[in-house]
Amino acid sequence: MNKILMKILLVGVMAVMTLSLVTLIGCDSIERHPNSDESIDAALENTIRTAYSDRTPLWYFSDTFVSRYYGTFNSASVIMMGSTENFPGDEAWYEIVAGVTFYYGDTRHIIVWHEDAFYTLPEAYMQDILTQANLQTIADTHNNR
Repeated sequence: MNKILMKILLVGVMAVMTLSLVTLIGCDSIERHPNSDESIDAALENTIRTAYSDRTPLWYFSDTFVSRYYGTFNSASVIMMGSTENFPGDEAWYEIVAGVTFYYGDTRHIIVWHEDAFYTLPEAYMQDILTQANLQTIADTHNNR
């Protein structure tokens, strides 16, 4: 019985992966926010993708990409990652950092890449990587998409 369930699971996973790949073909890897004046450098995107993939279990993400680039603040790149294997939930949520509210429509969230390390927004603020003014600018861009 276990072999049958494993085969069904494997077929399901393969079908989802194939559908994800077909959906992704022809799409740009970076969704440039309409309020952003910047685009991410290709070399920087590659560095971030590699580091993100290295820190994420292989079984969770097979291909990652920068889905949104919010700009660079104090030498820190503010981004949102995506993946061909990412199945966003449909439940909206929010986080408040230094009195600034960030609204999210799925499971993804904004992260910060600074000096070869990833930070959440609260971590970046607490470690003085981002200021409250930076957070407000990012939130204004993100929340008004």
